[in-house]
Amino acid sequence: MKKFALMAMGMLLAASTCYADAEIVVNDVDAAYLQKYVMDNFYQQNTHYTLESRTAEKVTYFVSKPLVKKDTVLGKAREEVIFTTVQKGDDVVLGIKHHSINNYRDGKVETVKLSDDVEDKVFLNEYRYFFNDSYSFGFTPNTKANKEGVAILSVYGFGPMHDAGIQSGSVITAINGESVVGKLYEVKYGLLPDQFSGAPVTFTIKSKNSTKDYTLTPTVRESKYTKIKEARAKAAQERKAGKRGIESWLKL
Repeated sequence: MKKFALMAMGMLLAASTCYADAEIVVNDVDAAYLQKYVMDNFYQQNTHYTLESRTAEKVTYFVSKPLVKKDTVLGKAREEVIFTTVQKGDDVVLGIKHHSINNYRDGKVETVKLSDDVEDKVFLNEYRYFFNDSYSFGFTPNTKANKEGVAILSVYGFGPMHDAGIQSGSVITAINGESVVGKLYEVKYGLLPDQFSGAPVTFTIKSKNSTKDYTLTPTVRESKYTKIKEARAKAAQERKAGKRGIESWLKL
């Protein structure tokens, strides 16, 4: 998760009653645990932000700075980042909203949203990696634009695409029948297809001599949290059998 270090930040309009611009669902996790994880990781990478408030469902960070254009100070800008965590059964809806509210010296107030929902979801998914297993089809997309779709830069030496005989240099023209022309960002960052779904996906692949559909089942990449839960379950069993102490079990 490098978004806030790489791209412009925005902030929330404080009077808004809708807290999240973009949302994702993180499966099988406690909201309080997820919130703490998000807070720890966000602050480690964005130490110039100040924690303004925290409730069970909302965390607000902010930073204030001069509003400058062409070396002229026009007013002040307040940037605010709001995370929301809402428990829905065994899952948590994780949301984010960020805007810039520019207060000009002439009294004008301007609210600017500096990222779109797709970018926000990519950012939020970086937290989801820790908690939920993700899935891979075993390829890297070429970051250069392609008028026919998304070119394949490389195919791993293992995985679904390798097993299907798909070659690097081929072009993905559609995924599950949906054209991917102009959707390099979504493919590159695992929104298309959904990297957190293990369902089979049909890729329409154009090679030098033909265009063919391949229905592939992705391979799983186990999350760190999955491993932690497995270790906790094993430790609980050993603790019950008297094989290890409570202190060692609680550290997991």
